[in-house]
Amino acid sequence: MTDNIFYTAPHFEQDIVKAKDEYMYDSSGKEYIDFESGIWCCALGHSNDRVNQAIKDQLDKVTHLHTKLVNSVSKKAADDLLRITGIKKGKAVFLTSGSEAVEMGLKLSFAATDRKKAIMFSNSYYSALGTTGNYKNEECIIKKDFTAYDENEPESFFSGIDFSQVACCIFELGSTSGRVLFPHEKLVRELSQRVKSSGGYVISNEVTTGYGRTGKYFGFQHYDIMPDIVCMGKGIGNGYPVSAIVMTDIVASAMAGKSIGHVQSHQNDPLGGAVVSAVIKEFEERDLIRASANKGKLLSKELMTLKEKFQCIKDVRGRGMMHAVEFDQKILVADISAMMFEKGFLIGANGLYNVLRFDPCLIINEESILKMTKELEKILNQLM
Repeated sequence: MTDNIFYTAPHFEQDIVKAKDEYMYDSSGKEYIDFESGIWCCALGHSNDRVNQAIKDQLDKVTHLHTKLVNSVSKKAADDLLRITGIKKGKAVFLTSGSEAVEMGLKLSFAATDRKKAIMFSNSYYSALGTTGNYKNEECIIKKDFTAYDENEPESFFSGIDFSQVACCIFELGSTSGRVLFPHEKLVRELSQRVKSSGGYVISNEVTTGYGRTGKYFGFQHYDIMPDIVCMGKGIGNGYPVSAIVMTDIVASAMAGKSIGHVQSHQNDPLGGAVVSAVIKEFEERDLIRASANKGKLLSKELMTLKEKFQCIKDVRGRGMMHAVEFDQKILVADISAMMFEKGFLIGANGLYNVLRFDPCLIINEESILKMTKELEKILNQLM
């Protein structure tokens, strides 16, 4: 049968018909272990019972409402998000994708401060967002390479920035387009202080680093900062298309009487709110933040053992259940990924930087981690 789906990247041909926890099954019944968690979204694994039940229950009540209408389900979800981010007073808005959440976060900062500049790391996926509001990318985005930061000469990193014109800095603390690189703690702290003291806002982009992925609820919690705006992707819905922005009451108050012209048909839908609360309840009852940190240590240990055995591995880095293995150019990660998939393991591959990326669900069995690293060792022996 002719495949009528358009794919934006190379893909595998197998027809996946069922998935549960970390396991996926194709139409022939073959089992695969998912080390990508969908696209990094399914921290609870596939087909989580509590999330599925929340969807079914809400479907019989109300799923979609006009943005002018109030619903207690989304209010409850907003309270839950404010609690886990540590923002004691503030507001939340629910959207449908991580990209949209980051875009809206930038628009909020521009409108609330009446400024036109935002600082982003050039190592960040979202530094190439394009237009934001009425501003062209090259006019509003100040890009800085965080790997160029020298803690012995910090001023060289900040030179040329007029902080009185900066609406915000936006941190992506760990993803960096799948490379899993982490900026220096002193840089994050110093940049946050300079932006805030000049009247700007700190935004944390938690699309890939949120919801326990790094061993804490959010990536910013590894640093001594408190964001004014936190942007979240579909991880808050375990892959269901709901995203969110949480902001402090200072940001919300600054927006009083202002408009950012952001139109979203599914803003604050009760179905999305029901999913968000169900995900948080599952996290808390199963203590999954602790599980992410502990299982992440095992994953790191196993990958470091491979690094010691194979000279083709340049680096292993990660936090919690977000890890990357970088290879030299003698080994192509696309080949490894394809071979691992044939053996029943889905692993992310970034060919541009020759990096394998591991983002398993937080409920994954330790046996699955050990099986994967054992098979990866066999394949590396085969390729060397």
